[in-house]
Amino acid sequence: MITCNFFGTSTYYGEQTLNFINNMNKKTYLTALLVCMAVLGAEAQKNNVYMSDTVIDGNGNKIITVYSQGTFAEGNGNVVSRDFDMAAFDEISIALPASVTYAVADKCSCRVTLDENLFECLDIYQKGDCLRVEMVKTLQQPDLKPTKFLIELTAPTLEEISLVGGGDFSFVTPFEAHKLEISTAGAYGVFFDETATIQDFKMSLAGAGKLVCEDLHSDRVDLSVAGVGKLVCKNLHVDHANLSVAGSGDIVIKAGKVKSADISVAGTGSVETRCELESMDYNISGWGHIYYYGGVKVKGTCMLGKISRIDSENEKTNKKCCHEKP
Repeated sequence: MITCNFFGTSTYYGEQTLNFINNMNKKTYLTALLVCMAVLGAEAQKNNVYMSDTVIDGNGNKIITVYSQGTFAEGNGNVVSRDFDMAAFDEISIALPASVTYAVADKCSCRVTLDENLFECLDIYQKGDCLRVEMVKTLQQPDLKPTKFLIELTAPTLEEISLVGGGDFSFVTPFEAHKLEISTAGAYGVFFDETATIQDFKMSLAGAGKLVCEDLHSDRVDLSVAGVGKLVCKNLHVDHANLSVAGSGDIVIKAGKVKSADISVAGTGSVETRCELESMDYNISGWGHIYYYGGVKVKGTCMLGKISRIDSENEKTNKKCCHEKP
């Protein structure tokens, strides 16, 4: 049989089943699937639904599942704000394309501003110490097209943040913590608008994300980019930094002081340390590039990439390749 399931923003449209001879071959099943999708696809678009089509053979075994998406979950323009009761949390997981702000406060809170008809698409709940904001799982991850989607969070501190999709997360107040780990997958941007003091800070970007720190003080930082993302620290003061790029992303330290750094570049990405740096160990595999400023104790290996010393904080010219002594 071929089963087509339809889900609307608030209505289950039901299940339409077409029965076929049990010994029908796979080619015929797939042909029938295309016919089913052609007949029902226009109705899915008209009703703004998400469509899931599953082909099942005569023995009840699933052959293939195809998902096609209409203009499902579009905001109606009636933007409202709602507050959600929260217990204490120090971890955040968001898997939706939203603008998120976080402010340090004595109590934990969560306010969401969104089109009124889209709230039923959200699943906001806590799992242990983690606040989670996701799409309702039965909706099979359709696109949201909100007029506005803002999540405002407060908590005394945070230890872990996970962001999936595309959006932005902003620290809008000064932040202090013993440790903080942030991971993004997709195109989320993370912004520290104020001074941050974090003893142990880890940040990993997977995809096309971005991190911008205005003023970061730490004992140890681990910054990594996998993909085409970019990490920018405008003023970094840290005892030790691990900086890693895999792919064609970039890490830029614009000013500050770093006592020691371990730098790894795999691919065509680059790392720039335009700050006071005492010593650096590096490894370049691929066509990557490392730029460093000032008289630094440098040692390491590379294959085809380059390491270049720059004489000013704004300069970006290749002066020495990695096979020359700095």
